[in-house]
Amino acid sequence: MREKETRAAALHWLQLVDAGDYAQAYEAEPARLRASTTDAQFRRSMEGRRAPFGRVLSRKFIGAAFTRKLTGSPDGRYESILFRTSFEHKSVAAERVILTQESHQWRVVDYRVY
Repeated sequence: MREKETRAAALHWLQLVDAGDYAQAYEAEPARLRASTTDAQFRRSMEGRRAPFGRVLSRKFIGAAFTRKLTGSPDGRYESILFRTSFEHKSVAAERVILTQESHQWRVVDYRVY
């Protein structure tokens, strides 16, 4: 059940990023992260991390792992979701989305493209 919820939350957030809707993706982050960065900083960060790869051609779920500890974050409930993704300018890539449960919702706390 948890994995299904976290995967759906991760995919929803990724769809916002895919569409360039960084304002909505920023709003979907936990309040503690929004308190430490501005919308403009988040937008610049995402543009730098995602825009160079171009549009998504395909995305496939690889796996998920639950942990209570995440480096640099308070102990809590975290789920790391991994996707194999093909982008317009990077045919083989992996995306990792890390979520935490806050106010009974799973929210993105970290995103990486490898």
